[in-house]
Amino acid sequence: MAKKRRKVRDGTKEEGQGPKIMAADLISKLPDHVIHHILSFLPTIYAVRMSLLSRCWRRMWYSIPALKFDDHQIKEELFFNFVEQCLKHRQMGMQGNTTSVIARFELRISDYRVDSFQVDRWLSFAARPHLKELIVNAGGMYCMSGFYCLPQFALDLTSLTILNLKFMKLEDISHVNLPSLKSMSFSYVDVEAKVLHNLILRCPSLESCFIEDDEDNETVLPSNLQISRFPLLESLTFKGCHQVDIRHQYLKVLVLEKRVDWVEEVKSEISIDAPNLVCFSYNSSELLQIVMNSPNLLETNITLYEFEETCSME
Repeated sequence: MAKKRRKVRDGTKEEGQGPKIMAADLISKLPDHVIHHILSFLPTIYAVRMSLLSRCWRRMWYSIPALKFDDHQIKEELFFNFVEQCLKHRQMGMQGNTTSVIARFELRISDYRVDSFQVDRWLSFAARPHLKELIVNAGGMYCMSGFYCLPQFALDLTSLTILNLKFMKLEDISHVNLPSLKSMSFSYVDVEAKVLHNLILRCPSLESCFIEDDEDNETVLPSNLQISRFPLLESLTFKGCHQVDIRHQYLKVLVLEKRVDWVEEVKSEISIDAPNLVCFSYNSSELLQIVMNSPNLLETNITLYEFEETCSME
C-alpha cells in the first residue's frame, strides 16, 4: 500500500530530501551608514545599478559619501547626461539631511567633446566644506588650447586631504587655501616652476608629494624650494625633473627619475641631505653624480635604462 506523503511545515526534512535553505538578505539588515560605506568603494554607475536589487535600496545611493565618474564605464554619448542626472539626484538627497556629505569626488574624462564649462560646474558641485579627496583625470579634454585648467575654487578647500590631478593645467593660484592637504599627486600637469613652488608652500600639512611630467615639458624643481618647512613630509617623488636639491630632516622615502633632453643634455648634480632617509630610488638613462648625507639609509634602488635616439632622413 502506498504511503501518503505529508507536507513538512516545521522546517524538518522529509525522507530522501535535503534541508531547505532560505535565502537571507543580510546586507539590507546592516545600518544605513555601513551600506553607504560599502557603496562608496564602487563607481557611481554600479552603485546606481545596485539600487535596483532591493526596494529599500532604491534611494540609498543618494547619500553615499563618494562619487566616481569614469567615461570608460559608460557610453560616451550617455556620459554627460548620466553625470548631470546623478548630481541632480545627489542634490535631492542632501536637502534637509545635514549628515549627507560628499567626502570623495573622482572624475575621469577621455572624451574630448566634454566642455570645460561642464567640468567646472561638476567640480563646483563637489567643492563643498566636507570634501576630503579630489581626483581628476582630464586626459581626453586636451585640445588646441592645451590642457583643462583647474578652476581656482578647487584650491580653496580647507578640509581637502588628498589632491590627485592628471593631464591638467594650473595657472592662477592666488587664493590657495589647503591647510589640511596631506597627499599631493600631479601627473602630466602643465605648471610653471614658480607656480608649483608657491602651491607647495601653501600646504603646511603635506606628508606625501608626487610630481610626474612628460618628456616635452620637464618640470624644473625650484632651487629655492625649502621643503624643510614641511615637518610632516615623509615621501617625495619627482619624475622628469632637471634640478634636484633635497634637504629635509624627516624625509623617509625619496624617488627620483631624470629623463634625457632630446635637444641638449642637461648635466646636473643630485644633492640630498636627509639624515632620516631610509629608502632611495633613482631611475634614469645615465648615472649622475649623487651627493648624499643619509646615514640611516636602508634600501637603495638604482635603475639605468637604455636610451635610443632614432633619426630618419628623407
